[in-house]
This record gives sequence, C-alpha cells and structure tokens, in this order.
Amino acid sequence: MKLILDTNIIHGDFFLQGPRVSKLCSAAPKLGYELMIPEVVYDEMVDQYRRELEKHFASYERLVSLTNRARSGSVVKKLDKVSFLQERIIEYQTMFSTRLADLKIRVIPYPIVDIKSLVSKELLRKKPFKEVKEQGVGYRDALIWETVKSLCRPQEELIDECCQIEFLTDNTADFADSDGNLHSTLAEELKAKGCLENCVKLISNVQEFFETQIDRELENLDGIKNALQDKGKFNRFNLEQELDSLLNKDFLEKEVFDSDFDSGEPLYLPRYYEEPSIFLIDNPVTQEVSVRRLEDESVLIEVAASIGLTLDFFVFIPDYYNYLENDKKVDVINWNWNEHFLLAERSVTVQTSLSFKTTPSLGKTLSSECRIVAVQF
Repeated sequence: MKLILDTNIIHGDFFLQGPRVSKLCSAAPKLGYELMIPEVVYDEMVDQYRRELEKHFASYERLVSLTNRARSGSVVKKLDKVSFLQERIIEYQTMFSTRLADLKIRVIPYPIVDIKSLVSKELLRKKPFKEVKEQGVGYRDALIWETVKSLCRPQEELIDECCQIEFLTDNTADFADSDGNLHSTLAEELKAKGCLENCVKLISNVQEFFETQIDRELENLDGIKNALQDKGKFNRFNLEQELDSLLNKDFLEKEVFDSDFDSGEPLYLPRYYEEPSIFLIDNPVTQEVSVRRLEDESVLIEVAASIGLTLDFFVFIPDYYNYLENDKKVDVINWNWNEHFLLAERSVTVQTSLSFKTTPSLGKTLSSECRIVAVQF
C-alpha cells in the first residue's frame, strides 16, 4: 500500500525525527506501507526551513547592531545574508534527501499536468482550489493532488476493488467532504481516468489513523506472531504442518548434500563423507517468527527453524584415521563394510529460513519457500 504524506503531516519536523514520522517509518515495513512524499512537499519543507532561517537571521542582525552600538572601537562584521542562506539551504537539501533515503521515504517527481485544465479548475474554484479565491493559494495543493492521481492505475478487472493509495493529510478544507472522505469532485477525476473512485483513500483524521490503523494493525500482527510462537497456528495456518511439508526428506537431502556448482565440493558436509543419506529426521524446532503485511495486504510469515538429522555415510578408511578418529560425535556402524570403506553415522543440526505468503486473514497459504542457512556439527 502506498502511503502519501502531505506537508502538514511533517510540518516543522525539519529533520524528520518527530513522533509521527518515527512511528510511521517503524511500522511501515511491518504493515506493507511504501511511504512517499510529492516533490512539491519536499520543496515546501525546504522553503519552511529557509523562512525559519530568515526569522532567526533577523534576530542575529539585531544582536550585531546592538553590540556595535555599545562598542567604541572596531565593529562586529555581519555575515552576508544572501550567501549564508544559500549555503545553509544547500546543506539542508543534502541532509533532507539523505534522511528521506535512510527512512525509505520516496520522493514522487512533479507530475506532467495540463496547465490549461489546471487553470480552468482554479477559475471554477474546483477542489482542491479554495471556494473563495485567495491570490496564489491552491496551486501547490493542486499539484499534490495531481501527484496522487499520477500513481493511480486504471481498473484492470471488475473485481479489482483494492485501495491503491492512502493519502494522509490534515487539510480537510481542500481535499475532503463534510464527512472527512475524499471530496466527490476529486473522486470523479479518478473515475474519469478509468480508476475506481475508492482507489485513493483520504485519511483526514490523522490522530484516529495512528490510534486505529497503525496501532491496532501492529497489535493484530503481534497477536498472530504470538499465536504462531505459542500454539503453532492461527486461523487455518498451521505452522507445524507447513514446516513438515517443506522440510521433508527429499528437500533436505537435495539441499544438505548439494555441491558447489563450480568446484564440485560439498557445500555443507566434509568431502570425505561419501554417499551420505538421511537415516533419521527429528521434528523441526521454531526459533524465531516474524509477521508483516505486504503491499497487497497479504501476510508474510518468516520463520527461522532448526531440524536435527542423523546421517549415515561411507568413509574411506585412511580418511577416517586422518580426519575422524578423534571426533567423538561420529559413530562407526560397520568397520568392515568392505576392504576400503567403513559405514558411520553422526547427528547434525540444520538451520533453515522459511517464508510463507498467506491471504490477509491467514486462511490460505499462497506460496512458500525454504533455504538452508547452515549445517552445524
């Protein structure tokens, strides 16, 4: 889900360290949100910073002036205002861009717009332009809305009713109707583009959004995680059954006994373990579970699990005395398999990483995959 932030959501938070941004950026990976700001929001933040600097620079100039009035000799030389502001703005833009990248907030470039259509909307006082004209007011809001629209894709299927974008803004006057929903004029623009009018969800009650949609969803995901860790299942998703299905003998033999493509050397077992096979498989042990929601609202369950194996294998007799004679974990089953080889066994622990993609309520597993992380002897 794309979550687009209006300027008023981060207003005054020049270094993006406030509680709103911190909570969103922390929750986004778990909730499947892709955080974005329109480029016009980026420019508005830079302009806010410039005006803040100018305000404080005025205080600095008054301080220098007052100091010089009290001095009988040399005077304090003022900084050049223009060059000072230019240098500080360049510094801020670099810092702000870096901070956005670190927080994984994507800047959406200015959209290509039909200027004549935009002017027509302004003259007719259509949303998001204000109903009572104020000189120079409304164009940036219009560009923000055009940016939101630029990311909407036309309806592909009759059953395609999924919200594509959530637009978070405190500006109910220009984007919302009396109920706080997306204004009908803006919804009609989506329909004219071939999109469903509900492909954009306007979130105008920001406090409620954080309390319900963010906090409650995080709580729900924690509930799923705790249920999987404590009981091994949630709704129709049974973690034990899923692990047994993936960590079967065929998979384990293929992966644990695999060799490097280039060298031909075994990836996990010593090269002197010849013709290994799995004699016994223990039950998998879940070590860690993480749960997060993906952009399409499906749920991704990631599991770290270990499984114990008992292997039997042949060893060339000279290799046994060279490498394994002092290894107390290797048991020789048959010293005289033939004149050249003996038969041995040992236990290993296989560390695995598994992932499962499920429907939103964990009613059905859509896909799964597993990989070997390590084999511990």
